Amino acid sequence: MGRRLGRLGLVIRLVLTTALVLLLGARVPFAFAQDSLMAHVRALSVDIGVRAGGSAAEARAADYLEGRLRSWGYTVTRQAVPLPWGASSVNVIAERAPGATWIVGAHLDSKPPSPGGNDNATGVAVLLECARLRAEDGVRFVFFGAEEYPAQNRALGHHFGSRYYVGQMSAQERAAISGVVVVDAVGGGPRFAIGTMRRGDALPRRLRVVAWKLGFRAVEDVDPGWSDHEPFFVAGIPTAYLRWRIDDTLHTAADTYAHVRPEKVRAAFRVLQAFLGSVGKRSGSGR
Repeated sequence: MGRRLGRLGLVIRLVLTTALVLLLGARVPFAFAQDSLMAHVRALSVDIGVRAGGSAAEARAADYLEGRLRSWGYTVTRQAVPLPWGASSVNVIAERAPGATWIVGAHLDSKPPSPGGNDNATGVAVLLECARLRAEDGVRFVFFGAEEYPAQNRALGHHFGSRYYVGQMSAQERAAISGVVVVDAVGGGPRFAIGTMRRGDALPRRLRVVAWKLGFRAVEDVDPGWSDHEPFFVAGIPTAYLRWRIDDTLHTAADTYAHVRPEKVRAAFRVLQAFLGSVGKRSGSGR
């Protein structure tokens, strides 16, 4: 009898969690955040799967994002991104009101043959949950297309979505942005890394302080521009990235939903949520 009741309790919990995730726009208790995050990771890496830049699967991922963001009250626009092999990708851009001063980003594609459970369904999930639960204006969520090197020819380049986005910004728009935070591959690896392309920058340090206050040991990291922070940094905009390093499954078929460590995703979510709460402008929505 005890075992049967235990199974019944698990079923009830799963049903309630799913219902809370599907109640678009509804706030959920913080204890459920991890379940909601992993629901997004599953949708992207299992239900949709491999999401090469410019592919039909990447477009389905964009549809998934747009549907949820609109249901939470965001104005959503799609920015078509031309790709050098003749295809087209898309950036999905969401904000509550014009005049954002902060950008948070994550790439929605994956590199074949990888279903991109960690890289980067986890980063997308963190942004989605921050978008769903926050109640401030002043932040723009951007989901970049075609971040990865194309499988057919690495020489064609990468970061197509974010580079195109920055290239379309006017000088005035660039000057209005206080900073950009990119979340990429936060579901695997032993080291919680927060950094940018230069040691000692203020924005990553500010995020590491947030992490430390929450009890997470985040270390400084410097990279040559491995994610979508790169074009913003080159344009002179303060940048930071959140990653767990180093995950050897990235860009392989082993980067699955089952590989992702929920507690690591939740750590990145908590840090970004707390940071955005400190910089966002309170809206009149009452959410």
